[in-house]
Amino acid sequence: AFCFDKDGSLYITGYYGPDATKIDKNGEVLWSESYYDEGYMWPEKIELVNENRLRIRMTVKGSDTVALVYADTKTGSISLFDTAEDLSNDLFSILVGEYAFASGAGGWSNNIELGNDGTFTGEYYDTNYLNEESVEILCSLYRGRFADVKKVNDYTYSAQLVSLDYDTKPGTEKIRDNSDLLPGGKEIWRYTEAYGLENCKTVYFYLKGAPMSALPEEFVHWGYAPANITGEEDTLPVNGFYNTEEEYGFFESIYA
Repeated sequence: AFCFDKDGSLYITGYYGPDATKIDKNGEVLWSESYYDEGYMWPEKIELVNENRLRIRMTVKGSDTVALVYADTKTGSISLFDTAEDLSNDLFSILVGEYAFASGAGGWSNNIELGNDGTFTGEYYDTNYLNEESVEILCSLYRGRFADVKKVNDYTYSAQLVSLDYDTKPGTEKIRDNSDLLPGGKEIWRYTEAYGLENCKTVYFYLKGAPMSALPEEFVHWGYAPANITGEEDTLPVNGFYNTEEEYGFFESIYA
């Protein structure tokens, strides 16, 4: 993994280390630091927080626990924040990615792309064939933001859904010609609320590596389709979040 700063310097990391190396635009190695002696390995992502701070997302050796390593961009001096620390200010940089809410039956799904600042965009679709000439499509296209992150324990963080806006107002209905697929047929597009986020106020984010025995059963059983979770695992294999009001679970999609 690698990134550049505005001056053209390269920051790079990889398995077996060193954890972080800075190389200027002329190819000179300015510094190189290692943290693998402490058991932190498998760097997954490297990025600049600002001009003075470098952040590296890592996995702890022998487990699925996520850790964050920070390096001073000028000196390479490293500090470590693992899941025993409070990651509230950096939570979304760990969780950034695609999440899915689905049951594996009926062909419906709600997919969210979560950004590193808590903002997200989402798409929900469900298709129902009404008869030989008509198909009903339930749809939501939306965007929103999570904020007010608080640590609950070493693997759980709470957040509030502070905004949720739709491209098309729920309740809107549009009819489109579908004669290419259904002779003489039509598509009935019905725009709805985003299934899985109804009444959502508080969500719990569960980190990869959380003990499964400590997670709500209502959350875990939604993990089968998006993440192949059986419920027999000892630890959560992917990151996820839980709509506590409606007991719906979104999981980092293994198909993304």
